[in-house]
This record gives sequence, C-alpha cells and structure tokens, in this order.
Amino acid sequence: MSIGVSHPGVDAARQGNEEALRQWLAAGNPPDTPSPSGWTALLVAVARGHTALVERLLAHGADPSRPHAITQVLPGHLAARAGHVPILARLLALAPATREARIPINGHTPLLQAAAWGRFDAVRFLLAQGADPDVVTAEGQDLWTLAAPHGDPALDPGLPPRPPAEAPPPIAPKEPLAAALIAGLRQTAHDPGQGRAVLAEVTRLVVEEKADLTAPSGPQGQPPLVMILSEPGDGAAVGVLRLELARFLLAQGADPLQTEVGPTGANALGRAAAGNALDILKLCAERLEPASLALGLNHSAPADGRTALHETLERALRAQPLPFEGWLTQTRWLVAAGADPDAEDDLGVTPRHLAHRLTDPGARYRMLDALAGLPR
Repeated sequence: MSIGVSHPGVDAARQGNEEALRQWLAAGNPPDTPSPSGWTALLVAVARGHTALVERLLAHGADPSRPHAITQVLPGHLAARAGHVPILARLLALAPATREARIPINGHTPLLQAAAWGRFDAVRFLLAQGADPDVVTAEGQDLWTLAAPHGDPALDPGLPPRPPAEAPPPIAPKEPLAAALIAGLRQTAHDPGQGRAVLAEVTRLVVEEKADLTAPSGPQGQPPLVMILSEPGDGAAVGVLRLELARFLLAQGADPLQTEVGPTGANALGRAAAGNALDILKLCAERLEPASLALGLNHSAPADGRTALHETLERALRAQPLPFEGWLTQTRWLVAAGADPDAEDDLGVTPRHLAHRLTDPGARYRMLDALAGLPR
C-alpha cells in the first residue's frame, strides 16, 4: 500500500528525517496516530530501517504491538521481511507475544515473512528466539517452501531439518464460474487434453448463465480474471488455457483494473506480471487507454506496496539465465507502457534498486538499460 505523505509523522519516518519527527512528537502528537492509508510512524520507520527514528518513537510511547490499520501487519512482520535484525530484536524484547503473531490475509508470522523474502539472518535469529518452525501459512506453505526460491534452505545452517509434510487439500471456491475456472486449470495441469472442455464450460456459464465477471470469490475475494492469474500451475497446456480464458473474459468485459477485495488488493496486471504472462498483459493493454494502463501498472498493492514492475524484478532476481530473458522482455514492455522504475514499495525499495541486486554484471546492466527505456 502506498505510504503517502499526508501525515507529518509518517512523512518524516519515510524520509528518515529525525529532526522533523522530533518536532512532530514535541508538538504533542500521539505517536501511534495512523495515516489515512493505515500507517503509523513506527511501522514506516521499521520498514525503512531507520533505527534512530524507531528508538525515538519507542521512547515516546509508540506501541510495537500496534498493527497497520488495514492490513493488520505488525512492526515485527515488517522488520522480519526487511531483514532488520537489530530492530526486530528490539521490538520482540518489548512485545514478545508478537513473535508468533499472524498477518490475517496470509497467515504469515515474522518467521514466515523472513523466509518468504529470503532474509536468512532474520530466520536464524527468530529460530534462536524460539519461533515455531512448523507453522504454515493460510495456504499451507511451510518455512522451507517459502525459503526455497531464495536458495537451497537445506544448506542454510539457520534452518532445522525439514520434516515430512503433506500438501493441504486445495480450496475450491463456491461460485459456479470461479469453481469452473479453478477446477479447469487444476484438471488441465494433470490432463492437458481437458483445456477445450474447460473453455466450453466457462463460455456456457458466462454466455448462457450470465455469470458475473465482477463477482469476488475465494479467500482473497478475487474477480475471475485475477483468479485465473493467481492459480498456480505450470506446463504448456495450462499456459495456453490461461491465455484463452483471459482472452475470453476480457472480450466479455472483464476489467483488468479491478482489484481483489481482500487486503492483498492486487489487480490483473500485477498478477499477470508476477507470472511472466506478457501475452496476457498485452491483451489487457488492448482494453485500456494508455493513461489507464499506466495507472494500473503502477497500482501499489496494499499488502506490500509492490507494483507490476516490482513483481517482475523480484522474480528476475531468482531466475536462471534462460527464464531471465522472459523477465527482461517483460520489463522493457512494462516501462514502455508507463510502469515507473522508481516507484517505492513499503520498504522504500524501487524496481531500479532491485535491478542493482542482480549478481551477474551483464544481466544487471541489461536490466538497468531496460528500466531506463534504452533500446536493446
């Protein structure tokens, strides 16, 4: 979610301006007063890693157990996600009960947040503090599953041996159209020949049964277009079906800018970007005016403040040489379509910052050129 600048204390914390924060507190402003977008100054200072500001706010009575007013994310979750271990230690010393606190939208504890973002120093610290290593997310993902995209967690000395685990049963939505979409993608993953029948059933539900293309469904409150872009599933047949379903839903009037109802708040453009579904991004672009497309691409997701370009760069960081080319091509397209390479997420990280983290010099230079809009 965009932090915004309509709150003097939050603005000072975002900028790391200790003097402005001191003056704001000296004027008698309660330190936990949230901004219109739900942020407190402490949440922002923690997310940005401004240790001196965190200490000043705590000294003035800021509550380390006070969550974000909308997402219910705690300061400890943000410190773990950003890997700010000294700040995390300070927060847990003051509010030890927050060590196992869950984010309602995804069930993440601070430990799971640290694992999901590859912050292994924070993982080791939290395990040493007694954090439960067997906790799972709302979707049944464990510590090791979340950590795997950031390296081999079995090789990290901070992680205990991985216990055997059973996959949780998938959640099926109740609405007929949503159920047909999810079941169809899952069936096609196991039987590639199912794609045509799935598309026929979805067509029947929309054309004959007048299924609502805007109706939110499932735990995240997703409209059908967002739902098909969020459902996991690899393989050529699933990719083809996903593309054809998106083409059909868009032709029937699905709105690429409609967001999930839940606090995650993603739209179809962000979900497509996260899946490297450039063909679907282009289909969405055909339905939007250029200004609306740019607005949708720069939509800041409430859960973490990331845009479509953040999603692309995060995954490019994890890519092997061949998949990297797909993320690079998508980055070029996004920038040409109006995506902002300098948009900040909740931690103050921009897509350009992420590009600088690429370890291969050639990949790093090519990605930075793409973000600058330079020709290949």
